Formats: sequence, C-alpha cells, structure tokens
Amino acid sequence: MPDEHTSQKDVQVICSSCQRPVSEYETYLLRPGVSVCFDCISNGNFSGRIFFDVVYLIKLRLKQSTDALKKRVVRKNNEVGWYHYLDEKKIGISSSAYAVGLLSRTSPTYPDLRTAADTVLKRFVEDSTGTTPVGGWPMASIPDVILAEPTCYCLYQLFESGYLGLNSPEAIKAAHWLVSQQKEDSSWGPRKEIRAFIYVTSLVIHTLAVLQAREPLELDFVAKPLKDAITWLCEANNPTDGGWGREFKDGNSDPWDTAHALLALLSVGNENSRNLVERGISYLIENPNQWSNTLTMVYEVNGRRATYIFHPKPIVLTTLLRSGLSPYLPVMLRAIFEIVKAQDPNTGLWRYPGDARGTIFELCHNATCLMEFISRASSMGSMLEIHHSVNKVEQAVNEIETKLVKIDNQVRATHSSIMETNKLQKKMNYSDQLNDMNRHIKIIYILLIQGVYWYLVLNYPIPQNYLIPPLSVAGQIFISVIITLMIIAFWHKTKGSLQKFLKYTIITALLITAGVILYGAYSQLINLGFTVLVAAVQLLVSILFKNQKSKAN
Repeated sequence: MPDEHTSQKDVQVICSSCQRPVSEYETYLLRPGVSVCFDCISNGNFSGRIFFDVVYLIKLRLKQSTDALKKRVVRKNNEVGWYHYLDEKKIGISSSAYAVGLLSRTSPTYPDLRTAADTVLKRFVEDSTGTTPVGGWPMASIPDVILAEPTCYCLYQLFESGYLGLNSPEAIKAAHWLVSQQKEDSSWGPRKEIRAFIYVTSLVIHTLAVLQAREPLELDFVAKPLKDAITWLCEANNPTDGGWGREFKDGNSDPWDTAHALLALLSVGNENSRNLVERGISYLIENPNQWSNTLTMVYEVNGRRATYIFHPKPIVLTTLLRSGLSPYLPVMLRAIFEIVKAQDPNTGLWRYPGDARGTIFELCHNATCLMEFISRASSMGSMLEIHHSVNKVEQAVNEIETKLVKIDNQVRATHSSIMETNKLQKKMNYSDQLNDMNRHIKIIYILLIQGVYWYLVLNYPIPQNYLIPPLSVAGQIFISVIITLMIIAFWHKTKGSLQKFLKYTIITALLITAGVILYGAYSQLINLGFTVLVAAVQLLVSILFKNQKSKAN
C-alpha cells in the first residue's frame, strides 16, 4: 500500500466491489489484485468475501505491529522493557506494562514476557505517608512520584496478562493507594492535590471495576468509592450533546474523554447509566470528524514536566466495538481502514502529524483496536455472509415478484382481450342469427305469396274477358313462375337488404297491377293487393329486427 504522503503518479485501479476505476489513493488494498474504494467502505457496499479479505488484511497489520514491538525491545542490566518512544534504548514503566499486556494476547509464548513483567514490578514504589501500606507506579520521566495513570496502566495490564494476582502485595497496595487519592467529590486527578479529569477518573473506575469483578471479597474496600465515583462520572456528562469533556461538565465534549468514560461505565455494567451510555455512543457516532483530533497531555509534578500526545481514534473504535456495535457499520469500517492506512507497512509503526516518532502508546492503542475488530468480525463474519445471502435472496424474490406482476398484467390484458373477443363474437353470432332470420322470413314471404296466389287462382277463376283471351291454367302457372323468379332476382339484387327487397317487390306489384288493369284482368287485383299487404307487413317486421340488431351492437 503506497504511503499517502508521498507524491507519486495517480494510478487508476479497479474497485473489486463496485468495479469502477478509482484513484489508488482512494482505495484500500486488501490483497494482491483485490482493492475496495472509500465509497464502498463508507456505504457498506461490499460482499462477504471482501469482508473476509478485510479481516485477513487487519490480521497481517496486527502481526506487523507486534513484530515491530518485539524488534524494539530493550534489554539492559538483566531487565527487559520498552520506552515511550520506541527508537530510544530506554526502559519505561507504563510503556513496558502496556507492551506486556498486548503481547500476552497476541504472542503468549514470547520468551521475554515474564522478564518484562518482573521489570515493571521492580518499579513499584512504596508510599509510607499513611498508616495503611500503599504504593503504586510512577512515570519513567518522573520516577519519584506515584501517579494515578501509570498505576492504573501497570495494575490493569499485569493483572489481565496473568503476571499479577489480586492476592499479591502490589495489587492490594495499589488498590488502596488509588482509593486514598480520591477527592472529596469522588473524582480523581493524577494525584489528590492535582485537579480532577474525566479521563483519569474513568481510568481508575475501569481498573478498579475489572479487579473487583474478579475478586469482590479481596477488594470490598473499593465498593463504596467506586459507587460514588460512578455517580460523579454520570453527573459530569454534558447534557447538550451526551459526551464528556476534560473536566466536570465543562460543556466541551471530546472523543478521547467520552470514550474513556464509556469504557468505565461499560466495565461497571450499571443499569442506571444505560441511557448515558447510549447518549455517549450517539455522540461518538455523530462526530466521526473529531476522532482524528490530536490530544496533548502535560504533567507537572514537583517541578518535573512530562508531555504526551495521543490520538482518540483507536480508543473510540475500541470503545464502540466493546459496546456491541457491528464492526461492519460504514463509520466503523472507514475508521478502521484509516487506521490501517496510517500504519507504515515497512516498520509496523504509526506516525501522526505533530508526533513523527513512533510511540508505544500509539502502537498499543491501534493494535488493541485491531484485535477488538478481529474478535468482533470473527463472530460477525458468518452473520455478514448470511446478511448478504439474505439480500441476494430478497433481490431474487423482488425480481420474481416483478416478473409475476408483469405476467399477471399480461394475463389480465389477455383475459380482457378474450372477453372483448367473446363479446364481439356474441354480437357477430347475434348478427348472423338476424341474417338467418331475415333469410327465413324471405323464404316464408315467397312461399306465402305463392300460396296466396294459388289460393286465388283456384278459388277465383279469371272471368271471361273479351279484350284478351282467357288465361289457362298453364298461363297462370307461367305467371306464377315469372313472379317467383322476379322475387328471387330481387333478393339477389338487394344482397340481403330486406328494405330494398320489399321496395322492389312493392314496385313490381304496382307495375303488375297497372298492367292487369290495362288488360282488364280485374280479378287479379285481389291477388296483387294481397301481395302488397304482405309486403307491407314484412317491411314492418324487418324494421323491428333492424332496431333489435342496432341495440345489440
């Protein structure tokens, strides 16, 4: 991974998650050929496989940091230890204790651990000012004054690593000394005569709470001071934003003090402080831009001065991870990758602006954060894979539902089309029925005319007419055939139009009537008149059927 402070040509790489080309300095290299961009990390847009690559990368970086710590061990006068600045060949007190605590978790078989722990125990200082035997640890830069912070660091780290039991004189004396340094308002400063700080009070609460949880009978004398200190810490919360500042309710919350206050309350597990814990976590989550602020601490005791520089980000992440938040929240992932990218892959150290020299506290804080992340990620990895599998299943189900909706719409459209087709078919069938009825009526009409004509011929013979010869039966048959042929011709002529058919029939009947009158065949008037009457009736019937057909359409 290239150093982000070097000026090199901006190389484009492909993000393994979103598959788009991005700048090399906007990506995190997980392993050769696999990179993920800032946007995907910030949005949580990556697969479970990439998440496992993230965990693998962090394990490698953790190993680099522990290897760097082993390489910088100082061996002097049968003592083993580390100094605040890792490039100095000195042995510090809190620094050595912190290194013992880290290596006991990452490299428990490291051969120098026991010797380093004994070196820290040798730096224990007795305090004979009171009646009760007490003692603690000073800073290497101020070796003759016991202070709360190095005492908490040494006591906690040696106890957690197993090199200091609660029944040991150092542990009991250190616990008594911390209780003796509690102020009237139940808070702590570096010493009783120095003003109280949220950070120091939280550190003491966290240390005593962890020890008391293991051996409550041995440390029964810390119960009341611890309870009073928790009350003070809860009251010190800033009500405006839910965080904590350097001092009691100063209104200037910062991530460093808020994170330590939350660690103290989480170690106690007080139900009454649950609401404050939630508000403190919300403050940290809502202010990630403040996690990178540099914190400078200055100690002046007995004319001696010591200055330390800290960066809150790893402490904040460690606190949030221990609070139970998911390690793959976007804000958490982005911060953990920023920590990874800030590490020098060649030396395994962290160097920040304003503090170019690698310090053991920065290394241990960041390495502890990486360990917490790996621990949480290992338990959450399968859940993440399930989470992404569920997302894929949900996407597939949504796609199927979309396709089913489309198919349903198509079925509904087809059904509507079929219904329209059926309606049209019914109309066509009804129209065909009407046409068939019209044809039947025409046939009946022809037969009716023929029947009437022959009835008249048989019952009313044509009288003798002197102008024209009488019609014989053959002549009458001939006339009947002519009339029938004319009717059939009119039928085809009108092409199924009943109105036209009747029109031609009536006109023909009128012409025949006129011809008969001219020839004097008066008896035929009855026949023709009846024909006209039948045609008129048929006209009314056809009009009626036409109206019914129009209504159906």
